Formats: sequence, structure tokens, C-alpha cells
Amino acid sequence: MEATFTNEFTMSASDESSVNLSVSGDCAEGSIIVAIIMPDGKQLSEVVLDENGSLNWRKNFEAGENNGWKNGKWVFKIRAKSATGNVRISLNSN
Repeated sequence: MEATFTNEFTMSASDESSVNLSVSGDCAEGSIIVAIIMPDGKQLSEVVLDENGSLNWRKNFEAGENNGWKNGKWVFKIRAKSATGNVRISLNSN
């Protein structure tokens, strides 16, 4: 069944040593777009899944002086347009 929708999810990262983000999935028809917004409000990436195949996107941030912005609320905005498929979003902080 094809679906067209927009949704938003939030996940939080605490003052841990690292943050690991992952977006994966596949889309047989249409498209699924996941915008990843960092705690400082800037868009980190926009991941596009479409009928061209499956996708695995990962990003890791280690502890350091210049990346305190990684701690806080991460926003994942999902837009599906006439889509048949699935998407998995993961955030781990440790």
C-alpha cells in the first residue's frame, strides 16, 4: 500500500562520549526522505530512499572540545510521497 505522509520524531543524546546515528531502509515505489536536525537546529543531512535500492546511512561523533552541540534533542523529519517501503532510525549515545 502506498502512503503519503509527514511525521517528526525526536531522540535525545546525553553528555556521553559518543553519539551514533543510523538511517536505513528500502523503498520499492515513491520516495521516503529523512531530514536529520542537530540539537543546535542546523540540518546535518537529508537521506533519500527511493526505488533505486536500499540505503544505509551512518554518522558517528566522538567526544571532543568542538562537538558539545551533539548533546540534546535530535529531530528526524520524515516525508513519504506515494511510498511503499520502510525506514529504520537509530540513535545511540554511550
